[in-house]
Amino acid sequence: LLNPGLTANASVVTPIDFTFNFKGVNYTTFSVSTEGLLRLGTVVVTTESLNNTVSITNNPILFAQWNDLALGNVATNGGVFKTITGTAPNRKMVVEWRAVNGTATGATNLVYQIVLHETTNKIEYIYVTGQDNTTDASIGMATGTVLDVTRLFYSVTPNATLANTTYSN
Repeated sequence: LLNPGLTANASVVTPIDFTFNFKGVNYTTFSVSTEGLLRLGTVVVTTESLNNTVSITNNPILFAQWNDLALGNVATNGGVFKTITGTAPNRKMVVEWRAVNGTATGATNLVYQIVLHETTNKIEYIYVTGQDNTTDASIGMATGTVLDVTRLFYSVTPNATLANTTYSN
């Protein structure tokens, strides 16, 4: 989806390969950014390096590690990748950010995923390896307006031990 070494870029709109329902709306496409954003729908995600959880620029949005991030180079296998696992009606779309760091020259050791489940519409944030080397980041999901109660997000403590989060919408 995104090549190694990028710092403020967005992918093209890409098929999910199944219908995914988020907050009562069906989606079949998405796009991603180097900043850790996954936007559902036919509109390309706008790069937002400032992790402003009340922003309504990108809706609906999933973010497992929203910040001003850079992808590692070819040698570190950096980039953002999509994989489909399983068979219908129990497939999973796995989007993985690899060799991520908080600056263009920082350590490239963070690997994390956003996983969408077919049929159950479950969302998983999986932190595979590494440590957040940024000063702040945001984790969550959002749709609607700034004052809408469907805007869910969490704060992240920098350099904290990573864990997995699952949300059933």
